[in-house]
Amino acid sequence: MATSTIQPYIPTSRDIESYWENGYWISPKLLDDDRIARLRQEAERACAGEIDGEGAHFTGPFTPNVDPGAMKRIIDGWWVNNEVRDTV
Repeated sequence: MATSTIQPYIPTSRDIESYWENGYWISPKLLDDDRIARLRQEAERACAGEIDGEGAHFTGPFTPNVDPGAMKRIIDGWWVNNEVRDTV
């Protein structure tokens, strides 16, 4: 799968000033729509228990939650999913 190039963003002095004034900072969009779509798809794969390569789940054996309304979480997703790893 081809990956898009992520351009680094260097916060400006105004960005830093805004953070200190507000306690948060809203960055410009850092990922293109194609990468966001791929990450969403890959997050679903990871939450279904699929692992890329030699990765392993941080908390041990993984049991997917079958409740569609349940919150899903993968700790250190870059260990189990190549797209997440490449983005991070």
